[in-house]
Amino acid sequence: MPNDKKNKKSMVSHKGRTLLHEFLLKMESAGLNDKLARMVVDSRSNNLAKRIVKLIEDEFKSPINQERARQIIRGVNLSYPRSI
Repeated sequence: MPNDKKNKKSMVSHKGRTLLHEFLLKMESAGLNDKLARMVVDSRSNNLAKRIVKLIEDEFKSPINQERARQIIRGVNLSYPRSI
């Protein structure tokens, strides 16, 4: 029976599966394909998946970081951090 307890903890709810499905659809529309997904799955110690999660987590933490990212994308070369 200890195995049942482990399985219950690792099960994803229906709502969670729906969200994961939506996430994968968004990732596919952004260019995720089988080859890229395989790279994430095969990465040593799950490092690539951890980096992706960190990128998502960091995306909205600091408005200054978002502003700097937009500047980089636009090709603006301002020193960082920018004084206000």
